[in-house]
Amino acid sequence: MKFRTIAGAAALLVLFSPVVMAAGTTTPANGAAQCTSLAKQFDDAAKANASAPKLADAQKLAKQGSTDCKAKHYAQGEKAYSDALNDLGVNPTM
Repeated sequence: MKFRTIAGAAALLVLFSPVVMAAGTTTPANGAAQCTSLAKQFDDAAKANASAPKLADAQKLAKQGSTDCKAKHYAQGEKAYSDALNDLGVNPTM
């Protein structure tokens, strides 16, 4: 009886592990869409906060975010855009 329980648990683990692992990944389509959304948020925030003290730093971060996103390094691009928005005092929406 114990063997069946252990074998059943092992089978379920093997069966569902790809599903669990895939849940945490960002597909390129989602990454690209997120980058586009964050880029628009930054453009709007930069216009609204044109006199922000950290505007130049934020613009550098946004430029890096754009470069990363174009290179399909979505996680790094999203981070750079988020940091840029934070420099302007804006919370990014994901």
